[in-house]
Amino acid sequence: SECGYDLSQLPDADAGDMNRTFRITVPVRTQSLSRSEIQSELQNIDPYEFEQFIADLWEHIGWETEVRQASGDAGVDVVATKDHPYSQKSVIQAKRYSNSTKVGGPEIQQYASLRHQVANVDAVVIVTTSSFTSSAKSRANDLNVKLIDGRELVKILRDAGAYDITDKYIDNRNWVRKKVP
Repeated sequence: SECGYDLSQLPDADAGDMNRTFRITVPVRTQSLSRSEIQSELQNIDPYEFEQFIADLWEHIGWETEVRQASGDAGVDVVATKDHPYSQKSVIQAKRYSNSTKVGGPEIQQYASLRHQVANVDAVVIVTTSSFTSSAKSRANDLNVKLIDGRELVKILRDAGAYDITDKYIDNRNWVRKKVP
């Protein structure tokens, strides 16, 4: 009863069961995870789900979003628009990478052209669960491409209090096993 989960489905214990250990599964809640654990969880979701996650997070912080279909998206994963305080449109490239894979300068060069794939684009944004090389940062600065790495992504998530969105993407995959005496 102290853990907040319904334990009524466990078998009734009789005197002989007192030393038995039962296992229950408890869903992971993003709010209880550290920054690096959240980043790691995001690195493990399906790449297409990561695109949807980015769209959902951007909607949570006040944007309207459209996830482009993988075939025919011309490299644009998400189109985000906002009318307040003024009309803005961003195209977002979502890169779900592990910590060992960084976004490099050539990718920035390639994705900078995304602004020409959609009409009236104000910004190209590259969001990754990993990080960017120094060459990528320099190239992004030269080409006016906005970069959001894994640390900043988790900060956006936390600042917005959007844990329910992350829970939706990681809850069904990862479970913590708890022993109940």
